[in-house]
Amino acid sequence: MRLQQVLDSMRNTNHSKWPKAKLDDGSTKAKVAADGLEQDFKHLLAQAEELHIRCNDAITLLLSSVSISESKKAIEQAKRVGKLTFLAFIFVPLSFTTSFFGMNVKEFSKATSLWWWAVFTVTVFILTITLFFLNIARPFQAIYKYCKRRLLL
Repeated sequence: MRLQQVLDSMRNTNHSKWPKAKLDDGSTKAKVAADGLEQDFKHLLAQAEELHIRCNDAITLLLSSVSISESKKAIEQAKRVGKLTFLAFIFVPLSFTTSFFGMNVKEFSKATSLWWWAVFTVTVFILTITLFFLNIARPFQAIYKYCKRRLLL
């Protein structure tokens, strides 16, 4: 710090460029003034160091609060993405059945009716909900982790 350099320079009165009093009376006055100035600089240095510590603490506190705020926003966004994923999980299979039975193919036109579409759609919907609540990804994740460990060894 600059204050510390000035204080060190003031303490080094034996330096050749430092002015010296020739009379004893002037020397005493200079010594008293130098001591007072040194005390002032010590006080300023202590205040500057305390202010530096307080500023660093405040910066750390602000960064922590910003981090917490960003984490809360990320959690809210993850909840919204989860809801959107659930909607997609429901509507994509139903969209598939609708588009499958909506095709204009000659083979389907005679035998298919609205009743078959309803049965197929309800079956796909029940299967989708069952897979969702069973969390079918868990066994595949376990297999993936096992294979990954085996390949890394």
